[in-house]
Amino acid sequence: MSAALCREIRSLDQIHARETIKMALFYVGPGQWSEAEILSNTRADTSLSYCNFVQSLGWAVDLATFSRYTGKLERDGSDGSTCPYFADEGVEVVFHESTSMPTSVGDPRQLNKTLAAVQVMDREFGAAIFDELTKRISVVAADDGSSIDSSLQAFLRQVMPSAVLYSQSGRAANTTKLALSEAVDEDEFEFALGEQRITRANGAAADSARHSLPADILISQEFIHSHRASVGCAGALLQYLETKCTSKSQGIAVVAWRLKSFMKVDPDTLSYLQIVDERRHPNMHSQSKYCEATSLFTLLDKTKSTAGREMLRRWVLCPLQMLPELLERQDAIAALSADSLSATLKDIRQVLSRARPVRAACLRIRSELHLADLESLVQFSYAIVKLHRLVASMGPMPKLIREVSIYAFLALDQSVFVELGCMIIDTVDFDASRTEERPVVAANVNSGVDHLRDTFEHLDDVLAIASATMEEATGVPVVAVYFPQLGFLSSIDTSRFLCPPGAEPCLDGWALKFQSDKQRYYKNSITDALDASPGDVFSQLHDAEAEVLLELQNKIRVRSLDVAHAAELAAQIDCLQSLAGVATLHGYCRPQIGDGGCYHIVQGRHPIVESLSAKDFIPNDVHLPGPQCAHEYSHAEQARRTLVIVGPNASGKSVLARQTALAVYMAHIGSYVPATHAVIGLTDRIAAMGRASESLSRRQSALSTDLRAVSTILEHAGPDSLVVLDEFGRGTSPIDGIGLLSGALELLALGPNGQPASLVVTHFHEIAGIQRIKAVWRKARIRSMRFKEGSAGPVYLFK
Repeated sequence: MSAALCREIRSLDQIHARETIKMALFYVGPGQWSEAEILSNTRADTSLSYCNFVQSLGWAVDLATFSRYTGKLERDGSDGSTCPYFADEGVEVVFHESTSMPTSVGDPRQLNKTLAAVQVMDREFGAAIFDELTKRISVVAADDGSSIDSSLQAFLRQVMPSAVLYSQSGRAANTTKLALSEAVDEDEFEFALGEQRITRANGAAADSARHSLPADILISQEFIHSHRASVGCAGALLQYLETKCTSKSQGIAVVAWRLKSFMKVDPDTLSYLQIVDERRHPNMHSQSKYCEATSLFTLLDKTKSTAGREMLRRWVLCPLQMLPELLERQDAIAALSADSLSATLKDIRQVLSRARPVRAACLRIRSELHLADLESLVQFSYAIVKLHRLVASMGPMPKLIREVSIYAFLALDQSVFVELGCMIIDTVDFDASRTEERPVVAANVNSGVDHLRDTFEHLDDVLAIASATMEEATGVPVVAVYFPQLGFLSSIDTSRFLCPPGAEPCLDGWALKFQSDKQRYYKNSITDALDASPGDVFSQLHDAEAEVLLELQNKIRVRSLDVAHAAELAAQIDCLQSLAGVATLHGYCRPQIGDGGCYHIVQGRHPIVESLSAKDFIPNDVHLPGPQCAHEYSHAEQARRTLVIVGPNASGKSVLARQTALAVYMAHIGSYVPATHAVIGLTDRIAAMGRASESLSRRQSALSTDLRAVSTILEHAGPDSLVVLDEFGRGTSPIDGIGLLSGALELLALGPNGQPASLVVTHFHEIAGIQRIKAVWRKARIRSMRFKEGSAGPVYLFK
């Protein structure tokens, strides 16, 4: 029997007789979208059917005492106490069931993209964000004119933190349902402690890193004392990271960060307008996570990359009030929609579809190299270089991507990504790495690695010569073997020692090291010489490869911020091409956005209804002029900012109200709008009341819910707001309903905050004859949805 065959047989003994499989199992609750929401689910959050499904998979085994295959689940309780397990004569399956695993904000294994802290102090909203990739804590300067709840919701929608810290007694504790959360002692949020910790952190940060920060984000004493609540949050974050996540707390810089100015939209309005649809797809095998074309987001989502999709969702949830950025997005859409660039745009989409997410890879590479991360970086580098060339080939762009973000895509040094991709490809042998399931250094990268690998590959020849020499010396079959870390040994079958006295092998100078049932293993002068040269070649080879890979890891780590910046820009391009594709597909127009509070929408359409309808959508005009409106549509009869639409049920009045609000909303994303012409004023708030549902959990009737909503709307709506009241007053008697609606109309048209642009939809056609609100009609106008009588009843014209 040859030495090589002996080694193969011994290796075979170490292989499991049954195939081993590990599977990950996640519970996704209704309306859950983010990673943090899904991973924070516990067994108590799941449904009965899910629990029954888990129980049907196998047996619940105790990880602390279970001696069989566990798929590398820890036995110390950090991965939970039990897991589902199944086995038969041919296979062992262990299920990594996420709801059984404890999930903590401070879990060092977690890749926290953004860890946030929030608090409310003396009616001031404060927040701070830690980004692990950039090693920065951003102290948030919130909008002073917003309510606490709206500031909190706007912050969470814009930042989408992976986890949130909040004060145990703080009002911001309602974030627990929005992300992975943890309560912290309220003393940690004190301003004085926060100021001290910020000073200490910035003092400890490397001068080179601090000086490289842009001047406009360096934190000043004036900023610190102007945003006391946010400073307290930054202090709580610093203390938490130092206590729970020591590895992440080194070299942190604390900077100032201002939230973008967003149009305020409450959750009820988002639901009324169907901005996002939280329902999951009914077909679990569908490529889409959402029901098709049931929300504005799914309608606009033609993105090709995961990062682009996540960014578009943020854009859709956070409509801007920043006119320059809105105009830049429109310019980009106009450029990308040009007929002459259709072929280039197709190539751009193809490249984007191949770009893998790399932010998590950049974080992981800081601690260890994974083959999948290296492959992702190579593909991403190729995609960025290709994308750069495609964008550059499009010619001069009017503000396209040159100013649409902080980092100009065309100004990126693509040689960085050429070098990065080539460096990884030249260093790593991906074919061998896939076989060995670890990064393997390629040939001709390091002479020492090449020499050790060549030695290891020819080790059988060395062992064969050593075996022959020892066999000749002892007169019995001897096999020279090599074990990593143990070195070289001589192996003799134990049957050779079952012989009469005096006939045993002559083993003078041989030292028995250990034995098995069938073999005895010795050290002797020949194995000692082999231990000296070539030595523990396998371990030496791995050590040499580790040094090469560590050097590669350090070089990648230096470029991680460049990769992250490029990924953000690529995601923005993906969002822009998505909006451009939808605008071209559905024939949307570019709206004119400006100050003045004017809303003139010609031949407007409802984007979602239009996409679902098999028939042609019947468009409508809506004109809500501003105080100094000079547009052609603002003649005297129309110079009223409140439009009351009356009509019977199913006549299309609610669709008209929604499509108008959606056009305004889409314009503030930077998107084109479904109309032939649109003039839209810069809007600070869209507030809608419509179709409230009674709920035992709310403990309020539909009327009570509507009254609260309208009260909030009337309190906060101003001259730059758009208000939609859909069937207000329908939840009570007609007389009381008309009275409530009359009061709301009076406050909208004549209220002290300034008249907002308002669309009021009602089936109370008697409203026009109410004498008490006669003064309202000087600032409001009423229109009816048309219909005609048919043989089977009324035929609605939807006009």
